[in-house]
Amino acid sequence: MNSDFDIEKIITKSNELTVKVNGFFLHSKYDPKKEALQFVQKNYKANSLHILFGYGLGYFAEAFIDLLGINEELLVIDPLYDLLNSGIVPRVRVYRDIKEIGFNKILDEKIEKYNRRIHVIQSPNYDKLANVGYKAMLEFVTEQAKLNRINENTIKFFAEDWQKNYLFNLYNGIGDKSLIDLKEKFDLPIVVVSGGPSLTKQLPLLNEVKDQFLIIAAGSTINTLLSFNISPDFVVSIDGSLANYNHFKDIYSKHITYIYSFTSHFGIRESFEKNAFIFNTLGKEKMKEHFESISNLEIPNIAGGGSVANFAFTVAAYISSGPIAIIGQDLAYTNNRTHAENNKYYKIIDEEFKKERGMFLTEGYYNDEVLTDYVFLSMKKSFESLLVLIEKEREVYNCTEGGIHLEGFEKLPFKEFCQRNLKNEIVKKVIPNYQFKHNRTILLDKMKKELDVYRKIKNYLIDNLRVLKSNNSNKYFLENILKKLNKNDEKLKKLIGEVSMISILDPITINIQNNFLPFPNETAIDSFQRVFNQNKVLYSSLIEALDMTVGFTQELISKIEENEVEING
Repeated sequence: MNSDFDIEKIITKSNELTVKVNGFFLHSKYDPKKEALQFVQKNYKANSLHILFGYGLGYFAEAFIDLLGINEELLVIDPLYDLLNSGIVPRVRVYRDIKEIGFNKILDEKIEKYNRRIHVIQSPNYDKLANVGYKAMLEFVTEQAKLNRINENTIKFFAEDWQKNYLFNLYNGIGDKSLIDLKEKFDLPIVVVSGGPSLTKQLPLLNEVKDQFLIIAAGSTINTLLSFNISPDFVVSIDGSLANYNHFKDIYSKHITYIYSFTSHFGIRESFEKNAFIFNTLGKEKMKEHFESISNLEIPNIAGGGSVANFAFTVAAYISSGPIAIIGQDLAYTNNRTHAENNKYYKIIDEEFKKERGMFLTEGYYNDEVLTDYVFLSMKKSFESLLVLIEKEREVYNCTEGGIHLEGFEKLPFKEFCQRNLKNEIVKKVIPNYQFKHNRTILLDKMKKELDVYRKIKNYLIDNLRVLKSNNSNKYFLENILKKLNKNDEKLKKLIGEVSMISILDPITINIQNNFLPFPNETAIDSFQRVFNQNKVLYSSLIEALDMTVGFTQELISKIEENEVEING
């Protein structure tokens, strides 16, 4: 790389060091520090993550560091850093490339924190020297920001559904088993079946080998499998929407084992007679803690992503040590189709649908170009991240033979996977089917106690709104007001930790963290009004969320009381 760049360091008129690379100055040849100050003042954005492409000799980064406040941070990328700064330790970490270990993780964390407040800046003349790297970085950051937005919108859209599903899944959950009971239970080849368009061509072969392998259906894919007379051993569900429930409402199985998270639609459980197994979605620790306090049953955290297929893949690795094949995992609109045949939402897409989904071309399974969108791209990224978590010795194959390219997955025709793993003997797939009881007495008692706690929480929230209103100054909070609010807030934090009000709080947190930030040159009155409104919105939103959760809790109590408190399932 050294031979590609002619580097000359020069003392400026201000007696500072500047540098010229291939004839282009990266800093002023007169006064680099003054130039940096002007550059930073021009490119500074309040309450933002600043991503600087081009460290140079550090003048711009140093000026940013000196200017940035509490709610602002700096990320720096420079592919030329080692050539320009040998032996120098900067005040900020400088990444050489977006593929550098740790960059992806730190960027995800910062994007999640700063939401849409991301400002990308290119240092002078880096477009002449490293424009390919800059464009790759800009595309990568833009892509990650869009994926984060999808995740945020999902949280906002499903928060109420997840809250209700968690509570109503408790009804059956206290009698079901933990997925821990299936950990490494099997040593068989396992096929994870998703509902992409490429699945259709795999079904005849899957039907031939179904008795030799464990088969996991990812959510709604169960309908396609059943229509081809393939009864999967397991079906995994995480989706809490009514649309997902509609995939299952006409199914009743005595043989398929249901594996679900608490966010899955509560009605789906009724479609399966056998024992079901529960897991917790990684990141929803409050659900795990709350459930375990009621059931005395430990449940595992399972990593996943934006698709039930992501979770089905992780579950496969969790329950069996055998080789894994994924099929039907297109994550693309292969042949202009949304799903495999016999999926309830199968359709052929048109130009209007492409536009609505914001589709674009990306690398495909066969090194071709396939049509995808950012929702599918998010799922692709999740698969690639999950693969890293799987033991390196595990045999994992992408046998989709179509759709998007999954980085890191070995491609293998499904026929070859079958030939490698078929045995000339009967394979016994012994899936535990325990005798179990739904003892809902403890659950009923817990829910009634939570109603009492909700009353206390609401009283404190109403009191906080009253205290806010009683503040007699429009410039600052009176000391007695702050003391009262802080005292109530401490009690609220403790009480909220005792109840099942969980997912429904997430949109409130997002709103409070992102929509009440200080702005430049804010006056004392402006600051007071902003914090006053932030607290008012917080307490009012919590009351609305509480009222809704109380309604769900009362429904659950009525359901338990209307049925036998103790039922042998």
